[in-house]
Amino acid sequence: MSTASASEFGQQLARETRERFVQATDAAIGSAAQAVRERLVVLANETGTARVMQENRDNLVAYRGAESGWVSLSRAQWRKAAGSVAVTEGAAVGGNSMRLELVGDEVVENNILSSRLALAIQDKANFELNDLRLRIQYLEGVEELRSGDVLKPDVLAKLLVDQWLASGMSRQLWGQVQGLLHAQLGEAALKAYKEANAFLIGKGVMPEIDLKRLVRKPAGGVASSG
Repeated sequence: MSTASASEFGQQLARETRERFVQATDAAIGSAAQAVRERLVVLANETGTARVMQENRDNLVAYRGAESGWVSLSRAQWRKAAGSVAVTEGAAVGGNSMRLELVGDEVVENNILSSRLALAIQDKANFELNDLRLRIQYLEGVEELRSGDVLKPDVLAKLLVDQWLASGMSRQLWGQVQGLLHAQLGEAALKAYKEANAFLIGKGVMPEIDLKRLVRKPAGGVASSG
């Protein structure tokens, strides 16, 4: 296989891996949404102070009204992200400094939520994620995954938080079920990373992680076989 052919093959295999990863985690969004609904139902049926009971009922009503929107928006944006290597960051444009400050505070709070989710995913899937990252870098002949790569935990995390808010739900409600979302999505990501690594190993891509080989990898990342 020529160097050019090896490069093209490596790029194609990396793209297929990302598509498979997105497909695997796409299904997990619906499962996580169902788990959240079930948790909120339990909370709404628990006895407590009048204030807490009312808050729990309000949370359930709010979630039921927005759940399908959150799931559909998240899945649509996630599938769209599979065909892109970068996430475009929207710049805030405002009419006055007070509005800009408000937007800034909201962005910071949103980023805190998404960062916590990304960290939970990374903590759960750290070893599989690192192995997959090295295999993709080898395939593509790069030193780091690019910003916005769907294989990075922060990309899925930010997307889910953004679509949660876009669906009309609050940060307070997210906080109510944050631990559950971390556990659900962490497990799903771990499984998806494992499957992606198994797929590449099955294709003969670095059955054993060899860091020395990565240092002097060919331009296309994939050597000819046979």
